[in-house]
Amino acid sequence: TVHVDPRQVDRLLAKEGSGRGGARLLVPGRDPVPLGKEPVTIGSGTEATVRVPGVLVKPIHARITREPDGRLRLAHLGGLGPTKVNGERVTEFLLRDGDVITVGTVEVTLCLEEPAASAARPLRA
Repeated sequence: TVHVDPRQVDRLLAKEGSGRGGARLLVPGRDPVPLGKEPVTIGSGTEATVRVPGVLVKPIHARITREPDGRLRLAHLGGLGPTKVNGERVTEFLLRDGDVITVGTVEVTLCLEEPAASAARPLRA
């Protein structure tokens, strides 16, 4: 018999981009953006994964990539406006759960854990 922690299974599945919970960007007013193997881009252009308005925002302003060890790295790719994490200007940053990324006027939140939807709604007998 082998015991496997369900949280480890979810993390491994998230690394593979399975779509089952896992790492995602929470964008106000939009569906969550899953963070799998492929880079996620933030910018004003139509090719950006997360589109944000602003004349100081480049078409591809920032990119989130997955490191070989599974961590997520944010890189500022230029533009007149800054890329910020938790209110601080960054050029590169290793992201952690709950980090708030700001590009232009849009703030997105990194969520690495499965939402506690079952805990939010009590079960009735």
